Amino acid sequence: MELMPLRVFQRHVRDQCQYVLFSIAPINAGLKSGGDKDALWIAVQMFVTGAGNVSKALWGCGNQAQRAKAYVERQDLRDSLQVNDSSPLRDLAMRNHFEHFDERIEKWWEEDSTHNMLDRSVFPPHMVQGLPSNWWFRVIDPSSMKITFWDDEFSIQPIADECERVFAISNVECAKPHWDPAERRTRGGGQQQR
Repeated sequence: MELMPLRVFQRHVRDQCQYVLFSIAPINAGLKSGGDKDALWIAVQMFVTGAGNVSKALWGCGNQAQRAKAYVERQDLRDSLQVNDSSPLRDLAMRNHFEHFDERIEKWWEEDSTHNMLDRSVFPPHMVQGLPSNWWFRVIDPSSMKITFWDDEFSIQPIADECERVFAISNVECAKPHWDPAERRTRGGGQQQR
């Protein structure tokens, strides 16, 4: 990857990690008894979206061919930010649930004759009886700090830890020039361009 787009990707990753990290305090506040549940779910949305955007930047998205192409092209980006394929940021399942919520609603309505569902709930999943987990939309367990959407679980802490680590690295990378200083001197007839 050329240096200029690498720096732009690094800034994008840094910004998205910052959104994830910024969402932690309102998530914690919303989980407290009597906390603002609307603020909680706004913060969860920001957390999931930010983590998903980091994943898309690092590994790409789209159909299988698009992901395979981006995977190769963005190896330099992952290397520069010291991110490997075992990163908890790689999984896009939760982001896809939140982003394609409309499709999830349609699927639930078409496939569940009882039309029972659970959404924006804050309690441990074992407290739910008689409703299959594939019709749980947004459930957060305050004891495990896991978000469940249908049958997918998303652990908040490992993702927050990884975002904190990647944010620090990307901050250092973003402070570097977005051009090769030796190349700029050569193109400028021996003088550095500004």
